[in-house]
Amino acid sequence: MTSEQIHVADAWRKAATDLGLQVQAPFELSDVDGSSVQFIAMVKGFGSPRGAVVCSFTDWQSTRGLIQQHGYFASGLNLARYAQYERSLFVQTLRDWEWKGEAPAPDWY
Repeated sequence: MTSEQIHVADAWRKAATDLGLQVQAPFELSDVDGSSVQFIAMVKGFGSPRGAVVCSFTDWQSTRGLIQQHGYFASGLNLARYAQYERSLFVQTLRDWEWKGEAPAPDWY
């Protein structure tokens, strides 16, 4: 991962602690040829029951099909905007993705 992607992954880990989320950062999926594709993070329960996979907007164009094939919601973000954890921005993003998890939504939602 690039240094900017690492900062975004760190920000999602901070969001997990602050907002009570289940976040795996980084996150990997297998491509059809069996190779692994690494993404910045996966946020469980948002965007789809399996969760939302976070990547850069540039990568979103080429990887959203793979992400969706695995049953995840694909979100391409402006990495510069998400490189530091800002609670209001992350909450708005999660609300935009919508809660789709099996368990009750977090209290702040």
